[in-house]
Amino acid sequence: MIWEKYRVKCLGVVINLGEKLLPVRKMAHFTYGMGIFFLTYFLGDFLLVKSILISICILGVSLELLRFKVPGVNGFISKIGRSFLRESEVHKFTGLTMFTVGITVSYLVFPYPIFLLSLFTLSICDPLASIAGQMFGGATIYLEKTWAGTFCFLVTSFIIAVVFFSKGLLAASIGWPLIAFIIAAVGTVCELASSHLDDNITIPLGVGLVAMVFS
Repeated sequence: MIWEKYRVKCLGVVINLGEKLLPVRKMAHFTYGMGIFFLTYFLGDFLLVKSILISICILGVSLELLRFKVPGVNGFISKIGRSFLRESEVHKFTGLTMFTVGITVSYLVFPYPIFLLSLFTLSICDPLASIAGQMFGGATIYLEKTWAGTFCFLVTSFIIAVVFFSKGLLAASIGWPLIAFIIAAVGTVCELASSHLDDNITIPLGVGLVAMVFS
């Protein structure tokens, strides 16, 4: 079954890679995020990009509602998307749709540099945290979230925020290293709470809101 878990032994160390679809899913997560970055960067026109993102959102949500309504459509989409879908997403909105909604809202409400910070945090840190959590496992910090995955998200999101501040893409009202850490901490909390609220929505909005407040 596509969702079964498996383990790989490398150099005498057993590594738990979790769901077989995880590497494919997370690579798609990253690639889609970078695609949105290039779309917004090279097109430049706010109204054009806004129209494209909103159109993608409407299309995605419409397809989701259609497959919920028509079992045959749901079965077909689940079959062709078996490399990307979690078992839990068969009867609820997929991560791809929620990702699009979260990033579109961020693009509409935040200045472009803050939007980019939100986009990179979601596109890079979330997949890396999931992979780290599956590879290294260990004790959990909250529900199924591991210390390894949480620490990975905190560190990578802090590094991204530091790059934005150090390169002058963002300005801070107080010491920017502290603000970078607060941004990373808020993003990490949003990722931790993803069992209750979809982190494809909460991470970009949480990160963006903190960056806007302190910039």
